[in-house]
Amino acid sequence: MDCPNCGKSSPDEAPECASCGLVVAKWKARAEGSAPAVVTTRPAESDSRGGFWLLLVAAIVAVGIWRASSSGAGSQASSGLIDPTPYRGVIIDLEKTLYKDEPASEAAAQRIEVRGRQLSGQVSSAGTELGRQAGDWIQSFIAAVVTDGQNLRFTPSTRTEWIRRWEQLRADAFMQTGWFHEAVAFDQKAEMMEAAQAVQRLQDVCQALSALEDAGAQESEAAKSAEDEKERLETWRAWSKDWKTRVDQVARNLPSDKVIPSGLWDAHQSLRNAVSELRDVGNVDSDGSWLARAREWRQKANSMLEREASREAQSQ
Repeated sequence: MDCPNCGKSSPDEAPECASCGLVVAKWKARAEGSAPAVVTTRPAESDSRGGFWLLLVAAIVAVGIWRASSSGAGSQASSGLIDPTPYRGVIIDLEKTLYKDEPASEAAAQRIEVRGRQLSGQVSSAGTELGRQAGDWIQSFIAAVVTDGQNLRFTPSTRTEWIRRWEQLRADAFMQTGWFHEAVAFDQKAEMMEAAQAVQRLQDVCQALSALEDAGAQESEAAKSAEDEKERLETWRAWSKDWKTRVDQVARNLPSDKVIPSGLWDAHQSLRNAVSELRDVGNVDSDGSWLARAREWRQKANSMLEREASREAQSQ
């Protein structure tokens, strides 16, 4: 046999190695005691079904991550409308100002402008077609509010008109959600007025404004005719307060532009401008130019309505 220690050959029956002196019996005893047991069990079978479920879970997680990354600002639901959740903060701030229970003012118009421009930029940057379109709608809404603010043409219905425009925009662009302010001005089921009916309604307002103009010319002069300055101021203030109330009563007869045929929008806006001018009587020393401006707007509207009435009559 070959010595396991030095490799030299020795007779098989030799008790020890002649070369290095290794005791063969002791070596065999140590070798047999330290040898690992041989396990002959079958190797575990791979669970093919477990692998399938593992792959399925991984796929679901991957899809969830993809959806989360693609559902950021401006994501669209299957309804085709924009999910407003990413814009919740700016929308809530805008609506806090918009729905405030007080008359429209220049300060309110400025706050709405700031939030509106912020919202428009965020929605437009989402990269979707509806996002870009909604951004344009918001810009149009802002333009209407800013115009009222810059011209200081505020009537009792101004804030309601702002709200109506916003609620229509909101319904067209965003998914409905529970944290939106309750709709108070926009009726999605509102039916468009017939052209002849709308013309008649606007002409009635024209006539009422014309009568106010005649009364205002006389009353404003009488209100500031007192010789005593204190009495003059008090008389003017009392008259102007009552005057604005009467103008507002006529303004309430103006139908919403939501139900006015598009061909009458200019006439409708001219009447709104006339109402704003009539309310702006100025102070006791005003020269009466407010009446001239109001009359100009009212006559412009009346001319457009007469032309429209003539076309309606010819078409029948």
